[in-house]
Amino acid sequence: TSEVRNLSQCITVGQRVEFAVVTKYGNSDQCFSGGSQVSIDLKSSTGDITAVQPTDNDDGSYMASFIAEHVGEAKLSVSINGQPLRGSPYSIVVGRNYPAIDKASKIVNSNSSMAAPEGIAFNKDGMWAVADWCNHCVYLFDDQDELVRRIGYNGSSDGQFS
Repeated sequence: TSEVRNLSQCITVGQRVEFAVVTKYGNSDQCFSGGSQVSIDLKSSTGDITAVQPTDNDDGSYMASFIAEHVGEAKLSVSINGQPLRGSPYSIVVGRNYPAIDKASKIVNSNSSMAAPEGIAFNKDGMWAVADWCNHCVYLFDDQDELVRRIGYNGSSDGQFS
């Protein structure tokens, strides 16, 4: 079956997301010619629907990109020749973008991956924290902007967030 590749499931508002749609024959071998009718729609958390125009690479793959404009859950629907792809629509979490969170992302991403930073808090001593929606955790930083620790993981047990 055909597939979507390199689609990020956690993004921030204003971020350009690029992905590929790869067409396949019924036996799962990749098609190596273009010309399929690929239809892609992005439905935002507000209900707005945007048509995403793919580029035919003439090798059975199609490149597409979009920029999410609203925070919340978006749905990306993909169909080929009128048939929805398995797994479509794909859920994408769209978080906010703050300058301090960009700084935190650079610090965290040198050790792990901050996926969807959503909120930030500061205390009177200069420590600060960033909540990561997709990774179900909070990153703590000291007054020198050093990562102190990560709190939480996905789940419902003690020390986990869902």
